[in-house]
Amino acid sequence: MKKIMKKAITAIICAMLLVGTMGMTALAASGDIWGNLSGNWGTATLQNTSGNTRYCVITIRQYDYDPSKYTLVSSNQAVMSSGNTVTTRGEISDMHAIGVGLVYNSAQYQSGIGWRDTTQIK
Repeated sequence: MKKIMKKAITAIICAMLLVGTMGMTALAASGDIWGNLSGNWGTATLQNTSGNTRYCVITIRQYDYDPSKYTLVSSNQAVMSSGNTVTTRGEISDMHAIGVGLVYNSAQYQSGIGWRDTTQIK
């Protein structure tokens, strides 16, 4: 009887671990980000590659010498199905500019950021 209980408990624990791991995999957020500069105008684009609908944010930040001391140039956000893109565009006046892309864990921003990346614009 003890052997059967031990096996049953072991099977339940293994099943719980498997379901938990599958749940975390389903939440894995991913994206692709790119940007360019045309004259003084910078553009940044974010693509949701997660396989599910996600809340996504794309911003352009500019700075002169210290990336932590940036100013926001432009921002855009959208709830997007996988494969779709969101773009933002703004005039760059500082020495450097980057695009910052965020893909959240679900279609709601309260779910938290699941993926973050940057792209150099200038």
